[in-house]
Amino acid sequence: MANDFEKYNIRPSKKLGQNFLIDKNIAANIASRISSPKNKILLEIGSGLGGLTEFLLKLEPKRLIAVEYDRGCIPYLHDLKMHFNELDVVAEDALTIDERALTQEPFIIVSNLPYNISVVLLIKWLDIITSIDHMVLMFQKEVADRILAQPGSKTYGVVSVFVQYLCDVTKCFDVSPSAFFPAPTIMSTVVKITPKKDVAELVKHYQKIKIICNKTFNQRRKMLRNTLQGLFDSPEDILKQVGISGETRPEQLSPADFAALARFL
Repeated sequence: MANDFEKYNIRPSKKLGQNFLIDKNIAANIASRISSPKNKILLEIGSGLGGLTEFLLKLEPKRLIAVEYDRGCIPYLHDLKMHFNELDVVAEDALTIDERALTQEPFIIVSNLPYNISVVLLIKWLDIITSIDHMVLMFQKEVADRILAQPGSKTYGVVSVFVQYLCDVTKCFDVSPSAFFPAPTIMSTVVKITPKKDVAELVKHYQKIKIICNKTFNQRRKMLRNTLQGLFDSPEDILKQVGISGETRPEQLSPADFAALARFL
């Protein structure tokens, strides 16, 4: 891959949060975590210089849609496409692209996410979760820990609730900085996120859960009977109906608890 950096005159951009995956063993391990990829639609966000792309193509997907914002990387991906008809290159910004416009079929998202926009992208994809088969994503370890956090822990927050309400989440493995160029100063973690079987039903209350979570976690040290003021006419009565003490703080509630509150909103 070092030759590719020279050939295509690539200079990793701090602004874009670029840390190119250069460890082939890690790339192969990520690809191996995808469930039944053959003849499926794969969507790779931030393909870069194909450190992961080539391993995804070996899975024989029906289509691999490579979304890349950095125009400097596009010539490499077009050269790769000459050898793989199933590869589609999309030179767009992942923050603004409409993933559902790329395919009418359910798709699998795979990505070594730029640290600076990873949470924003994840929240964006949760809003279209019924179109997603599953996701295999690499995050900054600190973010992955927040996604996996359980109620009552210091790292438990809105992202934990949003993801765990809609999906089943499993940690795959940690990745050391040496797997990247340039090497970041922190560890990374690969996580697999799979929509729950009843996700089509769950999404009916998801936007209300977001409203409640954003309001309560913005004042996470306050009791719910206080932070829910303005959302409910009588927060104490609602909390009593769902079996939650008014003195409870948001980090003590499970995703199911937030869903119970959302049904009254």
